[in-house]
Amino acid sequence: MSDSTPTQRFDAPVPEAPSEPDPEKRSRGLMIALIAIGAAILVVIIILLIVLLGRSGQPAAVGTKTPKPTTSSASPTPSATPTPTPTPTTTTPPPPPPSTSPSISSYTISPKTLDCSGGTPNLSIHWASVNGLHAYFGVNADDAMTMGMGWVLPPTGSDADFPDGYHPYPALCGNDSTEYTITILGTDGTKVSKKFTVTKQ
Repeated sequence: MSDSTPTQRFDAPVPEAPSEPDPEKRSRGLMIALIAIGAAILVVIIILLIVLLGRSGQPAAVGTKTPKPTTSSASPTPSATPTPTPTPTTTTPPPPPPSTSPSISSYTISPKTLDCSGGTPNLSIHWASVNGLHAYFGVNADDAMTMGMGWVLPPTGSDADFPDGYHPYPALCGNDSTEYTITILGTDGTKVSKKFTVTKQ
């Protein structure tokens, strides 16, 4: 090879400048790293909450022993007390109100047997009533108020209450027996009668 042969010059290759990383890939990697850190923090918080709640919400102080819960005897369950069956009470009914109807509590005439051999004897007549307003006297009458002597007498009295001329009251010796009736008119307007028979010897 002669010197006149033209020499071919080769330029040395120029090294390429390092390419800048893609900003989109860079931000994506940063986001993934932040998500991973956030997830780790979240897991730690959940674990701490589980531990704290497992201790009944009372965190134990550092360096102190956790007190053991004391076991107390459970109170016995109260048994159902049977309700006693009420005993029916027997109540005595109140007494009825007192009657307002009249009644004759006593009626007597003496003598009951007449001895007319020595003349006409006199009769001693007595009566008593309950709830009486007036008394009436009659001879051989069923109702002395309507068929009697017409005298208005006290509800309890005697022949001393008869009008003048009839006290003392003379017996009837002309009959073998004579009925003498007393009738009581009550305060309620009703009346009751009773007879007494006098016989002759």
